Amino acid sequence: MTAIKTMSYKGDIFAVWNKISIEDEISLSPNLKPSSKKAYILALRQLYNYLINCGVRRDNPANLVKIPRIHNGKPRYLKEQEIQKIFTSVKSTRNSLIIHLLYYCGLRAKELLVLSKRDINFEDRIVTVVNGKGDKYREVPFPETLIDLIKNYYKKYAITEHLFFSSQDRSKPLSYEALKCTFKHLGKRLGIHITAHRFRHSFATYLFNKGCDSDTIQAFMGHSDFSVTKKYLYVMASTRRQKYDNAALGSFINTKQSQKFKA
Repeated sequence: MTAIKTMSYKGDIFAVWNKISIEDEISLSPNLKPSSKKAYILALRQLYNYLINCGVRRDNPANLVKIPRIHNGKPRYLKEQEIQKIFTSVKSTRNSLIIHLLYYCGLRAKELLVLSKRDINFEDRIVTVVNGKGDKYREVPFPETLIDLIKNYYKKYAITEHLFFSSQDRSKPLSYEALKCTFKHLGKRLGIHITAHRFRHSFATYLFNKGCDSDTIQAFMGHSDFSVTKKYLYVMASTRRQKYDNAALGSFINTKQSQKFKA
C-alpha cells in the first residue's frame, strides 16, 4: 500500500504509533494536502485492523483520529467558446470521436477506453457503459449528429472490437497514458487545460443549465449518491441573470407608480 510505504520511514508505525503519533505526523503536517491526510489515515485504519486480526496489536489508534474534511470547489468545466475551439481544431477522426463522446455522454476516461463496438446502439442512440465506476451499468444517449462520425470511424479503422485501440496492439484498448498525452499536446497547442474529466464536468454543468432535472443527470453520470451530483447544481452567472430577467419580478407594478422612485 503506497500510503504505508510512504510513512514507514517515520518510525515503527506497526507497534509504537498511537493517536498522538498519527496526529503529529499526519493530521498536523504542513506538507500534506487534506486529500493525502485522508488517504493516509484510512490506510492506517485498514493496517491496524489487519494487525489486530494477526494478534500484533490490540487497538486501532487510527480510529481515534478525525479524518479532515475536503472542501471541493465548483467543478471545473470548459467554457462554450473553449468547447467550440477544441471541436473545430481537432482534425483526427479518432480524436474527434473521443472528445465528442466525452462531452456528449459524460463518460469517465476509463469508461471511454473500454468501449467496444457492441456498446454503441445506433437505433436508440445509446452508449452502454457496462463496467462503470463500482461496476455499475448505465445507458447514456448521444445526439443524432454523432451517427455519421461513428460510422465513418468504423469504416476508416475497420473497427471490430475495441472502439479505441492501442497503436501497438489492436487487440488491446488505448491506454490512459496515451489519452492524457493526446489532451496534453492538444491543450498546449490551444492554450486550454484539457482533461477527460473536464469534458465530463462540462456535460453535467450544461445539462443543468439547460434545465435537465437532477435525477436524469444523476443517472447519466452514474452517481450512486446524489450528494456527488449536487455539486453541479450551481448555475453560471450569465444564466442566473437570464433566469432572473425571465422571471420579470416587476411586471405587475404600475409603470407610473414606479416613476416616482426615479431621481
